[in-house]
Amino acid sequence: YPVEFMAATLTCDMLNSDKVALFVHECRELGIVVLPPDVNVSGGGFTTEKGADGQTLAIRYGLAAIKNVGEAAVEALLKVRRSGRFVSLFDLCRRIQGLNRRMMEQLIKSGGCDGFGQNRASLLHQLPIAMSRGSKKQESQALGFRDLFADTEEEETPALPEFAEPLKLLYEKEALGFYVTGHPMDQYREELQGYGLKTIAEVKLFGSYSQAVEEPVPFFGGEGRGGDETHVRIAGMVAARKLHRTKKGDRMAFVTLEDADAQMEVTLFSEVYLASMALLEDPPAVEGAPAVGGRVLIISGKVDRGEEDTKLLAEEIVDLDMWRQRQCRALHVTSDLLFLTEGVLEQWFQLLSSHSGGSCWVIMALVGDEAVATLRLGQAFQVVPCQTLLEGARRLFGSKAVCFNSVLT
Repeated sequence: YPVEFMAATLTCDMLNSDKVALFVHECRELGIVVLPPDVNVSGGGFTTEKGADGQTLAIRYGLAAIKNVGEAAVEALLKVRRSGRFVSLFDLCRRIQGLNRRMMEQLIKSGGCDGFGQNRASLLHQLPIAMSRGSKKQESQALGFRDLFADTEEEETPALPEFAEPLKLLYEKEALGFYVTGHPMDQYREELQGYGLKTIAEVKLFGSYSQAVEEPVPFFGGEGRGGDETHVRIAGMVAARKLHRTKKGDRMAFVTLEDADAQMEVTLFSEVYLASMALLEDPPAVEGAPAVGGRVLIISGKVDRGEEDTKLLAEEIVDLDMWRQRQCRALHVTSDLLFLTEGVLEQWFQLLSSHSGGSCWVIMALVGDEAVATLRLGQAFQVVPCQTLLEGARRLFGSKAVCFNSVLT
């Protein structure tokens, strides 16, 4: 009963977010789906339920494991829920006493209120009004009064656009300690595969792959697991770091690198660590906003396939933009021909101009009513491939219409 066992294990350590993150990662390694919390479904601890296919067992995240949501509040929620499901955020705030804003924010950010049919940005925007009206409703009930306008109050709160996916995931990690409904690395998956880089899971399972791996190199001249090492390149974000000093006093580091599917420990000896210290730090906040998703790193090194786990001994670390300048050959954009108005073209050429001077070609697929024309812009429009250019182009043409590629076609 692996699903039941992992649910019980998670519940035993649900107040330790580091252990919860570790066990959830273990569930994913075992192919066990961990569902996000839900105020209408979750228990206090982790529970099992049928997955999306109606047959396979999955684990539902426990409400008491959400950061800053106390057990007393969870017990109150579960007690009130016995009389009927919560139909909206306003309903939730009206029926439960003793809620505080921090707790409610964490419930929303974790995905616990997604079942109300509104996005998380709208729910967070509505929260102050919902809590205020819920408090007044409870006061009126305590005095024996009836609120005649309770059923119409939600119509006054407009919906907002959802948070950008990276920010939504960042808030989710803030509430849960890790990502559940997605991962910031998801947006880079196809691009990284195009560069020949493989996932951490692939390296841990099979070792070496195509362009991601050079010729196998014996380590210490050994055979078997202890000496089974090859050169590889992987991509991921820093999930944890631990600094260390050697007996000689040299600084080194142990880093946990994660992608959308798995994690791997990476050892950085002194020379590599000193050369890449700045890349290991969290990216700075921009205009007071939190850094979203962390920095994507490309790490080259030797695989150390031990008895219990596979690790990487780092030889070189670069960030994704540095790697793009080495490997990216084209920025591909797909657009409806009618969308390219004079105003759009002006914005587009201004964006390209602000990133000019590189060797990356711009290739546009122009979609008409009966045909698609592919156009490669001239050398004067070659750009430096970077994240700010990618984000600017996606804001203009849409997130699925723009991508970097290692080939021109």
